[in-house]
Amino acid sequence: MSSSKIQDLSEDTRRKANLRVLQRLDNRVEDIVESASHVGLYEFSQSEQKWDKKPTEGSLFLVKRSCEASSRFQLIILNRSSAENWTLDVTSRMQLQNTDPYLILRQKEEGQS
Repeated sequence: MSSSKIQDLSEDTRRKANLRVLQRLDNRVEDIVESASHVGLYEFSQSEQKWDKKPTEGSLFLVKRSCEASSRFQLIILNRSSAENWTLDVTSRMQLQNTDPYLILRQKEEGQS
């Protein structure tokens, strides 16, 4: 077996294992759309005009959920820093900006255009 086939098999095995873990947390998860192996979560403080590191880091997943779910897509960080995972429903109020190596997410407030 070639090394590329072994790597593809390894990727597929890891993806299936991650999907099982996510489905144990939320049985409405149907598929993994995209993932990142390690992320750290920061929140921007408007009052102090600086980024604050949150106690959340681990693997990030964009998941597709069943039609019965309140939100069809969701971001999930499987937190390695504590037992509390981070989730955020993907909505039309979200703005994403990819500034390598950062993905900046901004959620507009209600009534904001």
